[in-house]
Amino acid sequence: MIYRISLIIILGVLMFSCAKSQEKVEKEITPVSEIKVSKYFNSEHIVEAEDLLKISEQDNIKIIDFRKPEVYNKAHISGALNIWRTDIEDTSYQYKGMMAHREQIETLFCRLGINNEDILVIYDDRGACDAARLWWVLKNYNFESVQLLNGGLVAWENAGGGYQ
Repeated sequence: MIYRISLIIILGVLMFSCAKSQEKVEKEITPVSEIKVSKYFNSEHIVEAEDLLKISEQDNIKIIDFRKPEVYNKAHISGALNIWRTDIEDTSYQYKGMMAHREQIETLFCRLGINNEDILVIYDDRGACDAARLWWVLKNYNFESVQLLNGGLVAWENAGGGYQ
């Protein structure tokens, strides 16, 4: 009997609190038409092509071209390192696409000359779909200094960046 009464009281409290919370949320919503956004809310993980142009020659900046090697070999940002999905996959599974272990990523970075102090800027030519995958893998393993090039190769070219 006490169990039923407790359950009814808990359900009543939940229903009452949800109704009050919903009323409060409805009052605080700003219409989308009134929101004026000129910058990203948080650009910690994004770098603009113009900004990358200014710092790209620094030793601690490593630009990563996250495209297939044959596409990379045709043209890429000067000095960019090439990494592709197969480089960051765990091949111990019978299917593709599984995230590589941290040790595999660290071995790859060591081979490419990437140090812990480096700032990594990743780009692709597909709207950052592929680049975001590498970004996510690195963030998953707590790599801190990783950014996406906003607009990828198109933005780089529009900003006057060179190719190799």
